[in-house]
Amino acid sequence: MVLDDNTRLNIDGLWLRLTPTERGPLLATDHPREDPRLTLALVVNEALKGRWPDLEAAIAERRSTIVPQALGVTHIPPETVTYADRLQWRNLGGKTRLDEKDVYSLGTTFTVGDVIIPGKNLLRILSKLRELRGEGPPVGEEEGEAPRALTEPPISLLTSDMAVELDERAAELDQAAVQEVPKTPRERGALSAGRTGLFIDMDASGLFEPGDEEEKRKWLVEAGLTALLGYYDAGVALVRYLRDPARRRYIPDAPEDEGVHDAWVSIDWFRLGVPTPPSMKPVNWLGFCERTLREAEPESFESKGEVFTRVGSETYHIEWRRDLWKPAVLRASVIEPP
Repeated sequence: MVLDDNTRLNIDGLWLRLTPTERGPLLATDHPREDPRLTLALVVNEALKGRWPDLEAAIAERRSTIVPQALGVTHIPPETVTYADRLQWRNLGGKTRLDEKDVYSLGTTFTVGDVIIPGKNLLRILSKLRELRGEGPPVGEEEGEAPRALTEPPISLLTSDMAVELDERAAELDQAAVQEVPKTPRERGALSAGRTGLFIDMDASGLFEPGDEEEKRKWLVEAGLTALLGYYDAGVALVRYLRDPARRRYIPDAPEDEGVHDAWVSIDWFRLGVPTPPSMKPVNWLGFCERTLREAEPESFESKGEVFTRVGSETYHIEWRRDLWKPAVLRASVIEPP
């Protein structure tokens, strides 16, 4: 293998640039101080230079280790692994699921912020570099996860590998969203960012493009992608609502080609199964809520909120959330009189 400054290493979707040295390749360190790849490179290179002899053994034994006043690799207890940790790993480029029992935080005194990474992935990076340096595999090296064998989906821009990743991201997001624990600002921000990124990638994959709905649904069922299937069913229901002629009564100037992520209605309205008041039809109930939210014109800096409106003797409560760039109806209910 001929190495130069443009050579890159791919470990489970994580691309890392290499730099040649007289003793063999190391990870490139010419990243900005706030780039997590710089922290990762400093940790890995320290071990490869022989200055951190217990690093690989510590990871294999799932314990923490440090280079005093310089670097640290901390094993995170399974019960404290958060959705924010999972999202950071995804954002770094990792394609494998974050196993709660194998999560490490990498930090240094020279860089900004820690890096979340599975121990097995860190071991694979070290193993591959030791192989390239002619030093042999380290203790604790494991085989990578075998990809799921699926036929290609009947969706324009979506591959089977992408579908599996989207399904895992959707499941992680749903699990985090229903946890009944107080959310820190970091965790709340991660949920919002994770939801936005997931919705954008689902839309970009062609998942919500009209046509062949039954064929697409059949593929998702056979593939066992239950989380992604839930979002797909909700997306189909949202598109059906957007095209319903009865909606024109409430939104007369709605664009003919309005898409899932252009809507003032969250896809989660349909995933949550918001009940319809007995006196209304579902399309009229949602149309009323959408019009009410549009007329309320929430401030652009707000990420979520609520609107109250009164019609005759009844008061309605509408919750909204900004999934992308628009406020979107999330839930609604009739407030019962005291």
